[in-house]
Amino acid sequence: ADLRGNISPGKLYTEVQNWRTFGDNELYNSGKLFDDKTGRFKTNADGYFLCSTQIRLDGAATQDYFRLFIALNGEKNYNNGLHTIEGNGKSSNYRTLTVSGNLHLKKGQYVSVWVFNSGDPKYTIQTESGFSCHRFASNIGFHADKTSDLTSKKVGWQTITRWRVSGQPGLYSVGGGFNLDTGRFTAPKRAVYYCYAHIRVDGASTVKGSYFRLLLALNNQKDVYNGFGAIGGNHESSNYRSMGVAGTIYLQSGNFMTVNVYANKDPSYRVQTESGWGCHQMNSRYEIGRAHV
Repeated sequence: ADLRGNISPGKLYTEVQNWRTFGDNELYNSGKLFDDKTGRFKTNADGYFLCSTQIRLDGAATQDYFRLFIALNGEKNYNNGLHTIEGNGKSSNYRTLTVSGNLHLKKGQYVSVWVFNSGDPKYTIQTESGFSCHRFASNIGFHADKTSDLTSKKVGWQTITRWRVSGQPGLYSVGGGFNLDTGRFTAPKRAVYYCYAHIRVDGASTVKGSYFRLLLALNNQKDVYNGFGAIGGNHESSNYRSMGVAGTIYLQSGNFMTVNVYANKDPSYRVQTESGWGCHQMNSRYEIGRAHV
């Protein structure tokens, strides 16, 4: 779906409504489960779904912070693993927030897109925004939320551990392969998987020359050229910021993926509990490819 027109929220929380699923070749509404007017995707059967949204914000105040999350049944829940936040120091003219991930939905439940602004909400949710959900055919995968904050006291790489796959609606682990304590997803079978992570980092340094990385690593290889990396440099938010990556990967049985963060200078920052990650087997095995430029 594409947003039909601009929205001027005028309030702290806004459920993004009035979409369109026609008018461009890319848009569709298979099964007619999405209500364009309300912006709610309602399931007619239990299943595992991939949902994504990218929201353009115009005229956002640099002193405020903004949240974007995909909510289940309208619950304003930042701990469902489908949330991102952006703090001070960002663009005041144009910016984009993105969330993508899997979730387990039961028959009759619905998901929709919500935006939150901490201050005076004089900004615009621009029509160049999108939202989608599609059901997986397979029953192998997981969607996890961080159980507690990770307070860093060192520079270099850290693997993000201690996740949960229950306790909040939408979280799940099915088909085996995910370890809650180590944070490793080990592929139960050879296949193509969709994997993603979005990490909230609080108190990150903005001094000259400092930067942070987020990486989904294959078999613990810290390869920033694997197409699953993101980087944030100076002049980013010093209070709250998020980093996200997503994509498909071909895994052999026994290969494993982990979420890792890197700080080149700042030994004191916090990976906040409002972080999520997951993987799920795609229906296809070979025709989906990945490329690194």
